Amino acid sequence: RSKENSDDYRYFREPDIFTIRLTEAELEEIRASLPELPDAKFKRYVETLGISEADAGLIVKYKKVADYFEEAIAGTAAPKITASLIVTTMFSLINTETARELWQPPITAAQLRELVLLIDEGKINRNIAKQTLSRMLDEGKSASQLLSPEELSGGSIDTEALCKKAIDENPGAVADYLKGKEKALKSLVGAVMKESRGRAPAAQVEARLKEMLAAK
Repeated sequence: RSKENSDDYRYFREPDIFTIRLTEAELEEIRASLPELPDAKFKRYVETLGISEADAGLIVKYKKVADYFEEAIAGTAAPKITASLIVTTMFSLINTETARELWQPPITAAQLRELVLLIDEGKINRNIAKQTLSRMLDEGKSASQLLSPEELSGGSIDTEALCKKAIDENPGAVADYLKGKEKALKSLVGAVMKESRGRAPAAQVEARLKEMLAAK
């Protein structure tokens, strides 16, 4: 081809369209006003919020799910837990592409946030949270409507006694922890959770075990 420039094609500038020159500051302002694209959102979820790539990919795949997630994590410090509950429990019940695209769950993002805060505060553990979320989705009620005061306080579980028992019955794990082996603490937490059949609040158990072991 011998034609290389626009002049060769006899292009003419449209006289009614003016040249617009923008400063870098104006360009930045325009960029900031644009909605966040899925790739950028995925990167932020993984790198800033610490969400797994698998969970982040599933959430950003559906715009309405991503919007719901953003609203649910507002004011919390638990985006990973929120993402996990959406991808596991909620997606298992809202399980078609159409339903996920439309995303009209029977509970609001605020109700999911309330449940996540209960986990974050150590009032319930993740197993109870998943069971409660399933009930919330079935009945369209909030966690505070479904959980009794006893359940929110760990039930009739004597966390103190269970922690003491775990320490007394696992001298090897105690010795390892006191030597600086952090993994040994997980073994003690596991012993308490097993004894309580998963009902003891794991965060509280871990904190109390650390206090008890620090006194040794």
